Amino acid sequence: MTPNQSQSWITTWLVEKFPQSRVLSVSYDTSITENTAKDGSIDLPAVAVSLATFLIEGESVGDTQCPIVLIGHSLGGLVVKEICSHAERLSRTYSESPRVVPIKKFLNSVKGTFFYATPNGGSLQRELAAILSSTEPFLTPKYLESLNEDTGRINEDFAKLRRKYGWKTYGVGEADETVISGVQGTSSVVLVDEGEASLDMDMFSKILGTNHLSICQPQERTSESFRCLVDFVMHIVNDQEDAESEDFLLHCGLPEHGVSLEGRVERVMEQLQLREAHPVLVALVGMGGIGKTTLARAVFIEIHASFEYSSFIYNAREALRLRDLDALIRENLYKGEKKDVRTSSNQSVSVWKTLKGKKVLLVMDDVDAREQISIVLSMIDSNWFGKGTRVIATSRVRNEDVLPDFINYDVRGLTQEESRMLFCSHAENPEVPDELVNKVVAQCGGLPLTLEIVGAYLRRETNVAVWEETINRLQRAESASGSVDDRLWNKLKLCYESLENMEQEMFLDLATIFYDHHDLELLKAAWKRSMKAPEVGLKNLVDRCLIRIVHQATKNDIDCGLILQRERVWMHAQLRDMGQVIAAHSRPRILVSTSLGQEDPALNNLITTNAKGEPMIKGLKVSYVENRRCRELRTNIPASCFYLPDLRYLVLENVDISGFIVKFSSSLALLSLHHCRRVLHSSSMSWHNWPIRDTDLASLANLAALEICTDPKIDRPGSPGSISSSSKSTLPTGFHKLAQLRVLLLRSSAVKELPPKFGCLPRLEYLDLRTRELAALPESFGQLTTLERLCLQCRALQKLPATFGELASLRVLELHSLTVDELPDNFGRLQNLRKLDIYSCQKLFSLPDSIGELTGLESMVLSSCNQLTLPESFGQLQGLKDLEIRYCERLKELPGCFGQLHALHTLKLLHFYELAKLPSSFGQLSSLQDLEMTQCLGLRKLPDSFGELRSLRKFKIVECYDLSALPASFGQLLTLQSLTIHRCQLRTLPESFGRLKSLQTLKLEKLPSLRSLPETFGHLWAMKTLTIHQCENLPCLPVSFGHLRGLQRLEMELQSRIFTKLPDSFGRLPALQTLKILSCHLQALPETFGGLSMLEKMRISLSKGVKALPDIPDSFEQLEALQDLVVEVPPKAVAMDVLSGWLEKLEDMGWICTRGSEEGVYAFAKVSRHTPSVFDFAHYMHKRRGVECVCAAPSKHSGRQSRERAEFGL
Repeated sequence: MTPNQSQSWITTWLVEKFPQSRVLSVSYDTSITENTAKDGSIDLPAVAVSLATFLIEGESVGDTQCPIVLIGHSLGGLVVKEICSHAERLSRTYSESPRVVPIKKFLNSVKGTFFYATPNGGSLQRELAAILSSTEPFLTPKYLESLNEDTGRINEDFAKLRRKYGWKTYGVGEADETVISGVQGTSSVVLVDEGEASLDMDMFSKILGTNHLSICQPQERTSESFRCLVDFVMHIVNDQEDAESEDFLLHCGLPEHGVSLEGRVERVMEQLQLREAHPVLVALVGMGGIGKTTLARAVFIEIHASFEYSSFIYNAREALRLRDLDALIRENLYKGEKKDVRTSSNQSVSVWKTLKGKKVLLVMDDVDAREQISIVLSMIDSNWFGKGTRVIATSRVRNEDVLPDFINYDVRGLTQEESRMLFCSHAENPEVPDELVNKVVAQCGGLPLTLEIVGAYLRRETNVAVWEETINRLQRAESASGSVDDRLWNKLKLCYESLENMEQEMFLDLATIFYDHHDLELLKAAWKRSMKAPEVGLKNLVDRCLIRIVHQATKNDIDCGLILQRERVWMHAQLRDMGQVIAAHSRPRILVSTSLGQEDPALNNLITTNAKGEPMIKGLKVSYVENRRCRELRTNIPASCFYLPDLRYLVLENVDISGFIVKFSSSLALLSLHHCRRVLHSSSMSWHNWPIRDTDLASLANLAALEICTDPKIDRPGSPGSISSSSKSTLPTGFHKLAQLRVLLLRSSAVKELPPKFGCLPRLEYLDLRTRELAALPESFGQLTTLERLCLQCRALQKLPATFGELASLRVLELHSLTVDELPDNFGRLQNLRKLDIYSCQKLFSLPDSIGELTGLESMVLSSCNQLTLPESFGQLQGLKDLEIRYCERLKELPGCFGQLHALHTLKLLHFYELAKLPSSFGQLSSLQDLEMTQCLGLRKLPDSFGELRSLRKFKIVECYDLSALPASFGQLLTLQSLTIHRCQLRTLPESFGRLKSLQTLKLEKLPSLRSLPETFGHLWAMKTLTIHQCENLPCLPVSFGHLRGLQRLEMELQSRIFTKLPDSFGRLPALQTLKILSCHLQALPETFGGLSMLEKMRISLSKGVKALPDIPDSFEQLEALQDLVVEVPPKAVAMDVLSGWLEKLEDMGWICTRGSEEGVYAFAKVSRHTPSVFDFAHYMHKRRGVECVCAAPSKHSGRQSRERAEFGL
């Protein structure tokens, strides 16, 4: 909201930078005099009410739920705040009315607010009232007096709102005085000083050379005031993309069956009764390892986007021991189909309030006690959630007391055929008699986990005696006494017992003290202290399917605002439980103690036993859980715990460690401290948030791995227990004495400096340093000659030391959110560097010329570096294989030497707003195999040399709106296997297109200008999958289409009124197995259609405007392989008698309607003419014509429909 004269740059410059954005510039009368009816209103809230109505109701801002950024100048900033406050008041007033929906959408869509010289402190300078003229059109004394009465309330209300919704704020302040003409003459004053403009802002910049009026009137696109705004909007865009990224806990580490889950997913969805309004609860019940979690995950992925909010709680049985349910839901919350990062990070608002009245999908994995889900049941009983809410629980127990009101769905094992497929995929098609394979598969009982583990155990095993012994052991395990889990573990132990001693020890470590996904590099460093080549053992554990390596961010990373993904270990819950049982009877001992504040009997028992000198204690993990019952930091660790002479691994969470570490012996290899502090004044519970002191170092002399993660909430200045801002939190000055330290993970916003001798750590290999306050690295940093991996995420770091190029062993370098404007000139001396990632270094304007000397560099990512340009020496990176460049706005062109990157395999150019062309040397990238270009908005054509990319296999070009043609040389890409073209202005494909002899997958999506496909299209004989979506001006397929002899899957969503028929050659597609024709206006299927001898699945849906059904040729009866036929007819689009006759014709051909729905979806099965119909179509049509049909209404939690409704799918 700006004065009228500032609208032009807002509406034009921002659209140029963000072409997919919608920009509204709202002006209002700021000339306030006594004649308010003529010149304006001094009632600021009234202005905000009017504008809020205009935005939400008039312009539907927020209706699409895309991110909103509000911008205000001076008093307009207060108007922005009052608009938000007014919307919040309306949402409470209309909480039970449909009117609340657009208001809530608006509030939830706001992601950030940007203020130019806004008085955030409560008032403008009061002395202005004495110097302003009564005729001044900009500000008057009466206006200021009235304004000062409201600004305090406005700012206070907005501060509460931004905390509630997690809005980002950026303030820009004036540097120069503004000339004001008053009754006593002319005066100069800074209207909004820095303190007022920066108050309660996440980010702030002071713009030199600007006064109160000119700060919002930039003269050119390079002006600092406009650059700040662009950077802020880009920051919001990046946050939104992070929110849309995959949830690694949900999408990684779950067993892959290798067999289709489609049928099982459909059956669970039938139980969920998704069309019903009342809540439905479904329990997936089955023994451990049978695939409940995998099935629940598949169902969640399939349907979660149709719910307002959804959450998947993995391993609820274990997770609820450590956290409250509301916290778990918050951390795994989806809004629609996207991760809701804002709610996840905003802990000031109860997640239950967020979910009130909403359509919610909640999946809780591995529930074994009623109290774990009781709060959800009580909320459903009280109608807390909205209509259509669904709850899915997986459980090993089938017990009405545990899961009352749940519909039980028994998850059954795989069939013999599916079991054999999965087993052989892990046994790698064993060369032994089929009889032996079938016997082993039968003994696995259809359990995916057992099939994977046993298959991996017998991988490449050709000795028949081993197979026979395996069968005998599986039989003995099945017939042994004990629980179902005991019998399963006896089978899984087959693989565990075959491991080497070192590998068994690693497995038990992972199943006990490290089961909650610790950083893999941390574990490797600790294992190296006592094991030889732990990497080999780790690989063997992966090969045996006992663990998986995933990339996942932790809660601590998210809390600290960090974006990196780390390598972590995932283990199936059954394997973990088995490992913990084995570890409980093994020596040396490992103990994991999780306490809610009370004394842990197991821990006390351990100490008592240890005092007698019996078992050796190898690992100890102590976690004090913070929840509603336990908010304080716990200090009740028994004193006997100080004497554990053989301890190797120590993990402490939420523990006061005053006088604790110093007592341990030199055997400690790994120390992990999460939110551990020292008590300064126990009486007042004031905490010092830094856990390591110089006096602790003597007992840590042999430490190999150290992880310190302090609490970001305590670190914030002004928070209870925070360290004084005047003190410099640092590592101990003698930290360099940790001579054996290999891995240091330091994540603490409290660290402001490193000790001068930090570079004297002689064995440090991996350093992950993430802090907001660190402004400089010591000059000794370059002495870390053994450092191989370095991650720096230090927002205050303005310069790298001159010795940086001396890190001779550095292989991986990640620079995130630094404020450096250049890299050291000796950067090219990092000769061993293999991977370089630079993220969000907004002030970095260029890479050094010496970058070309990094001849060993293999991978590079440059992201959100708005000022960055590439030097001419860039082409000298002869070893570069993977390159990704995104959101580098100033990068208007790639250097001419770019084609000299002869080793480049993968290239991604993403979100370039000014890249007009690719260099002519681009075709010289002789090794390029994978190319992706997304939102290269200025790109009009590809270079003529593009066809010279002789190794290109995959090409994806997305949202390059100005690209209207492909070069004639495109057909020379003889190795191209996959091509995706999405949202471009292509009118046709070149005639040479048919020469793409290797093309197997082609996607043409949202190409509104595409008018035709070349006749050479039929020459694409290697094509297996073709997708044509929303090409509304494509009139037909070429006559040669039937020559696609390799085509197996065809999906067309036409949405075109001019596409009314398929070519006669269509029936000559000999390999076509799956056909989907969606939103079509087809008048008839070709007579040759019956020639599709391999067709197995077919789905055809008619567009809403269609009044007639396509004619069915007589040859349709010849489709012997077709088993799955679905037809979608929009409701009321076709007359009932026409629809009835059309379906009866299908029935005459042997197709029986097995399911119909009010949405017009009909499923058919091919049966014998003498087979009775499963679906009484005549009765169904009778009901559709309006005859009343009475059936019993389901009870609130019955979860069951009447037989008739279930049968008809209504």
